[in-house]
Amino acid sequence: WLVVEAEQDPAVAHPLTYATMGCNNLRRLCENAGIELDD
Repeated sequence: WLVVEAEQDPAVAHPLTYATMGCNNLRRLCENAGIELDD
């Protein structure tokens, strides 16, 4: 299991934007490491 979790103040950082950034970053890191992900 890989989990993206971050508690952000929505007044400072939009939750969906940061969740999307975290997910994209995690996917890229997995790809670079040769880890296959199921969608």
